[in-house]
Amino acid sequence: MKKQKINYSNANRVIKNTIQPYFLELSEKLGKSYNLKLYDVFYQCEELVNEAIEKAVKEYPRFEQDIRKYINNDCFYNFCDLEYDNFKTWSEENHIQLDEELQYIGRTSSFYIGDLHKIDGIINLLEKCYGGVLWISEKDHKLVPYISDFISYRDSLDNDRECLEYIINGDFLRDLKNTFSDDLLICDYIQDFKENQIECFREYLSFEVDYCISSCLFEQELEKQEKEQFCIDTATLIFV
Repeated sequence: MKKQKINYSNANRVIKNTIQPYFLELSEKLGKSYNLKLYDVFYQCEELVNEAIEKAVKEYPRFEQDIRKYINNDCFYNFCDLEYDNFKTWSEENHIQLDEELQYIGRTSSFYIGDLHKIDGIINLLEKCYGGVLWISEKDHKLVPYISDFISYRDSLDNDRECLEYIINGDFLRDLKNTFSDDLLICDYIQDFKENQIECFREYLSFEVDYCISSCLFEQELEKQEKEQFCIDTATLIFV
């Protein structure tokens, strides 16, 4: 690949084509609040639970009483606890510190992800020749890129060469991505789970039903064996 010349024109092009789109992605994902509430499952819980019960009872009518006792609306809260534990396990496996990444809003259950101000150290170098790459709105926690404030052309680029190289060689974008990689992973995890929460809850209910049926079958078999053993023991006593 041909090495790009270190000049303002190339720096402007890199900022416009790669860095600004990434800022906009950060603004979209990190500039809004999140929570872990599963509203879709909550409002459809009774319907989904009844659906799972009726399907299981149809297949195993003799276990209806056990099924209805085991599968109920409490499954929703158990499901939430399980998935929160899964979320924490996932974060640990990916070496993500949730206590540091989740910025809770007052005493609410809503939070922002990451700390946008950790970008400050990265953009200090750019301030040499750039009026401002972005600013952070304290009100809505958004990254706001300066789309119109491109680098000004100057008579000499000697003082700005280090900054221009940092942009043109891709190091600035690399450092940005490294800085916010964990934040975006969390965003994607939460978004993906919320989009698939109904299907996940159905799978959870299916697992719970299978566990209930297996337990019933096991107890039934155990009871059968105990009866058979009782008959054997009784017969032994009679004929001894």
